[in-house]
Amino acid sequence: LPLAIGFIDFDNFKSINDTYGHQAGDEVLKGFSKIAQTFLRREDLIFRFGGEEFVIVFQGVNVIDAKNALVRLQSGVKTMFINHGNKALNFTFSAGVVELHKKLPIKDVIKQADKLLYKAKKEGKSRIEY
Repeated sequence: LPLAIGFIDFDNFKSINDTYGHQAGDEVLKGFSKIAQTFLRREDLIFRFGGEEFVIVFQGVNVIDAKNALVRLQSGVKTMFINHGNKALNFTFSAGVVELHKKLPIKDVIKQADKLLYKAKKEGKSRIEY
């Protein structure tokens, strides 16, 4: 079975924390988790990796299908607003996606996905690289 790994990082997340406080940042993280569950399949696993980074393990799909799933999730996130006080906060994310190969240790796969994630951020954010 193929496996693909998506590495996600929110764009400009620090500015949400700096402008509205860490509680607002926490609300964004919780909101993302809820919407991700509606866009991902039951067999896909999502983990908070640290800070505002998430890893999604796409089971039984290749890198193209995983990228397409992230595009759908990204579209859903773009239409989502988190209510914080009297403000409606929205956000975007960038991602890197790689297919897991038996020859590579998982740490190297995550490192590849992380490199692609930062390429997406460098090339304009709210992008997915694979």
